[in-house]
Amino acid sequence: MKRTVYRLVAVLMSLLLLLGAVPAAFGASAQLPDVTLAQEQWDRYWATAGGNTGQIALTPGADETQLNFAWRSPLGVGRAVVALSLFPDMRQAQVFEGTWRLADPLYRTNLVTVTGLGENTVYYYTYGIDEPEGEPTMFRTGAGGSFEALFVTDVQISSAGQGDAILSENARAWSDTIHAALRMHPDIRFILSGGDQTESGNNEVEYAAFLAPPALRSLPVATATGNHDWMKLHNRYHFNQPNEVLSPISAVFGRDYYFSYNNALFIVLDSNNHNALDHYDAVKAAVQAHPEALWRVVMMHHDIYGPGHHAANDECTKLRTYLVPVFDRFDIDVVLTGHDHAYARSYQMKQGEIVESTPSQSGKVVDPEGTVYFTGGSASASKFYDWYDASQHWWLASSFQERAAVYTVLSFEGDTLSIRAYRADTNELIDTPYRIEKTQRPLPPVEETRLEGWEYMLDEILGPYAVLVKAAFAIAKFVLQQVFPAVT
Repeated sequence: MKRTVYRLVAVLMSLLLLLGAVPAAFGASAQLPDVTLAQEQWDRYWATAGGNTGQIALTPGADETQLNFAWRSPLGVGRAVVALSLFPDMRQAQVFEGTWRLADPLYRTNLVTVTGLGENTVYYYTYGIDEPEGEPTMFRTGAGGSFEALFVTDVQISSAGQGDAILSENARAWSDTIHAALRMHPDIRFILSGGDQTESGNNEVEYAAFLAPPALRSLPVATATGNHDWMKLHNRYHFNQPNEVLSPISAVFGRDYYFSYNNALFIVLDSNNHNALDHYDAVKAAVQAHPEALWRVVMMHHDIYGPGHHAANDECTKLRTYLVPVFDRFDIDVVLTGHDHAYARSYQMKQGEIVESTPSQSGKVVDPEGTVYFTGGSASASKFYDWYDASQHWWLASSFQERAAVYTVLSFEGDTLSIRAYRADTNELIDTPYRIEKTQRPLPPVEETRLEGWEYMLDEILGPYAVLVKAAFAIAKFVLQQVFPAVT
């Protein structure tokens, strides 16, 4: 009987969700509550949240009409379900069923996608196995084409081996950074986390600490795979990423994925995977799926144009060689990175060189060529490196390292993107706001096969030597065709 009632309610809720043109009738969009906690309040909260390895995580869906949910629970039978309502008492709730995948031994990760979300609306949700339960929690959707996103990186909740006090301290600082950003920018709709969510990458109490901030019950977070996350399956136990692009290397430990939000396309790459062709395929798939997107933003962990010692390491210099041609090829506007635990902004870069761009009288850079690269500092101030002489990095337009937590806000307002970086403890700007204005839409991607993609990458990376590789492939193909005539 109860399941029948759920089905009837689901039909009614679907009709309500179709009335997105009149969301005010069911509750207008609201600010998220500020739950910055004093130390004593935090200690009481941490006593419960600190050990909760089953905290639910919200992730952006494929577009602004969807939202993804994931949570870890003991292994067993039963459907993963999320109930969604326009009312805090959960009446007229629609129930969404999901799937699950195996997590660590005796646990599973539950995955549910909520669809049909309207604009400028407050929703409430509960969740569970077979039956949704618990106190309803709110989240909100954006209105129209203007919105803001919060970029952070290297939260890097310290190793559980250092004790619960360090975990609690890191989690509280991380929570305070989120609320500092929300106080300055209450219209933030989701978080972009540039990797290294935890220090160990394979300790569940560290993930519990990363997901502990109360704001994360209402604010989606899209995570990149950092070097501390890679090769550790735990990173996949907690997040339900949309539009994953599979590849032989990244299929298990980390995957590229993408999502759109209004007029912006966000592409998240696993930069631990050095196979540029995998990332070429992912960026191409994203751009082809959303050719109408005015803005194209890539997020990954490694800072190929960063301010610290990592940017000079072989790992990052190789990625710079491999990935810059991909970003140039698909007209990526902004690349967000981490890894060096210090803030930096590059000049506009194209083909490995600085592109001169002159701001207009309003301070905006209009239709600039190339890509601007941002490196975020630590969002929790949990870990810093000795300052590297950033003057050695000729690509830097600005950098900041005062061993303070940092966050960056991307404001999308029609044809203008404004990017502002702050130190979290004072909410002071640490860099001149960077504004890009577009008067032209990006060109649609060229249709091409993966082989043509290979040829393009060979040309970009090997230069004149690419012809030798192509010749070797041509000879090998000719020999195969003599033995196996069916080979084309």
